[in-house]
This record gives sequence, C-alpha cells and structure tokens, in this order.
Amino acid sequence: MIGAHRRFLGPSEAVETRALLADPAVGLVTTTVTEKGYCLAPDGTLDLAHPDIVHDLTDPAAIEERVLAMADDVWDWVEKTGQHGRTVTVKAKYADFRIVTRSRTLNAPVADRATLHATARSLIATLYPLRMGLRLVGVTMAGFGAGEPPTGQLDLL
Repeated sequence: MIGAHRRFLGPSEAVETRALLADPAVGLVTTTVTEKGYCLAPDGTLDLAHPDIVHDLTDPAAIEERVLAMADDVWDWVEKTGQHGRTVTVKAKYADFRIVTRSRTLNAPVADRATLHATARSLIATLYPLRMGLRLVGVTMAGFGAGEPPTGQLDLL
C-alpha cells in the first residue's frame, strides 16, 4: 500500500526524522524539490549566486559528515529490524540537479556500523574533486534476505 505525504519534516526535526527512518513500517522515504526551489536566474539558467545554491555542500569533510549521519540513520533501522543488506548506495544531486548514484555490493551482509560507514565514505569519495556543490546526498542499503547470492565460494564440481 502506498501512503500519501502527510507533512514536511525539515532540518529542525532531525530527532523525529530519525525515529521515522528507524520505524520498520516505513519502507520508502523521498525528498521533493518544488519548481520554486530550482533557483533560476531571470534568463532561466541556474542562479549560481542564489543563497540556496551557494549553501550547497562543496567541502568534502562537510559532505562526509552528512553521509555518515545518514548512514547512522540506516544503521539504526538495521538494528531495529535485524535486516542486514549487502548493497550500499550513495546518491548525490548536484547544484544543477543532475543526479549520480554509486553503489557497492559486498560479499556478505553489512555486519556493523563501521563497515557501513567505510563503504558509504568510499562511495562518496568517488565524486571528488567536485565540479560544483552538492545539494542533496543520500545513503541506502538493499540486498536483503532470500534469493541473494551465496556469501561464500561454491565448489566447482
């Protein structure tokens, strides 16, 4: 069943947002930018001087801090549900709204927070050096349960 968006949670509601992300009943979280958020100049191009664009993340340390905070949200959900995935994905949206995705499937399910952190950190690092700021970053985990490839080496014969 797909539920409708019922409210907006912004940066000041970080505790509530983390609680919702850790709720096993929550299967999908999305972020939407309306047409008023595109920060266009009068000529229709991206206004690189707009405060929201200038605010985009360009410092790798600040980007990593955000990525690790999101990885913590993912790990809180893993601990609550007991479900460990094998694929870690980092998604980034540039200031010009171009989206890139980097993912890595591990040989075994992610066993601890440190492994999730290291994987997410290495994935976001593939985007450096940045050509422009990042306006959105996200971390997800997938590859849960049955039907997954075996984690060990199989016998050939």
